[in-house]
Amino acid sequence: DLTAALARFPRGKRHLEILRLLASERILAGQQTGDAVAYEEGMAWLRRAAQEHAKDPDVIAVERQLAEVHEMRGQLEQAAKAWLRIVERHPKHAMVPEARDRAAQALRNASRFEETIRVWEGFLSAHPNHERWEAVRAAIVDAWYLKAGHLRERKEPDAAIAAYRDFATRYPDDGRAPVALVAAGMLLREQESHEAAMTLWRAVTGRYAKNRVAPLAAKLVAVTLEDDLGRLEEAIESYEALLKRFPRSAEAREAKARLERLRAKHLEVRATRVVGTGEPKALEVMTRNIETLRVRVYRLGLEDYFRRKGTVAGVQNLQLEIVKPDWTLEWKPEAYKPFALLEADQTVPVTEPGAYVVVAGDEHL
Repeated sequence: DLTAALARFPRGKRHLEILRLLASERILAGQQTGDAVAYEEGMAWLRRAAQEHAKDPDVIAVERQLAEVHEMRGQLEQAAKAWLRIVERHPKHAMVPEARDRAAQALRNASRFEETIRVWEGFLSAHPNHERWEAVRAAIVDAWYLKAGHLRERKEPDAAIAAYRDFATRYPDDGRAPVALVAAGMLLREQESHEAAMTLWRAVTGRYAKNRVAPLAAKLVAVTLEDDLGRLEEAIESYEALLKRFPRSAEAREAKARLERLRAKHLEVRATRVVGTGEPKALEVMTRNIETLRVRVYRLGLEDYFRRKGTVAGVQNLQLEIVKPDWTLEWKPEAYKPFALLEADQTVPVTEPGAYVVVAGDEHL
């Protein structure tokens, strides 16, 4: 019926109305069935209406429908172009502010942030008295921040770092500025640019000391000094400063635990396997804050031990304090450094096949 009506009215208002009705029928069919072909047919009717009635004042409703159908179908960049065509073709129409705003929203949702910002900045310039002016200005700030996060998700660290820094420079009083600096520092740390990362985090603990991420920034400085750079005395000073400045934070609890670990003595001695007679006789030793280990070595009659116990387990429970060792010696870690966790293979002076008990320690461990 509509196709027949279109032939009867080849021009004028009714022609435009029939084209829109034909488009609406196809678009409705696409909505009900999910048929992409129906959608495309509907869009074709709309494009024809826009082209054949370009000078009709009512054509703006057709152009709006085109933009909205693109939005509905998730075709965000096409939707933005359709909204911006309205701005270009009808610059004095009352719909222009909304068209600009919705074009920018579509671009933002498509992660086209630079274009988003450009369109919204055009809105601010063109419509200074519009009721959405303040909301759009805030949306521009959000877009700058979202841009940095998007680049980070896309694994573009250099661009993300630049975007985070740019955001903090443009909007230093925004609550997300210190968050952006922390994020940029974390990306720099991943690139092993440790000094640059710590510079950003120290800026956060200075200028934004009352912000919720300031304790995190302080912790990241200390952890980087400890874990990445091995500058342990500086790390301890940083942990102590964190405890003093942010005593009730979760980061302070972690700093306290790390300080206790760094200052405590630590000793591990491992024999990971049976050593062949032709191999070097050594044990894996891990120490912290122990300059010298006193070592005692006892030959163990394993057969007699097994006959008494019925097992070879439990050697660590032997009472060796009253037994004279077969060998005594000292182990000294090479390049000893306070607070550092040192690992080394230490030689045991045994030559004959057999079982041996090795006791290593100092006055505490």
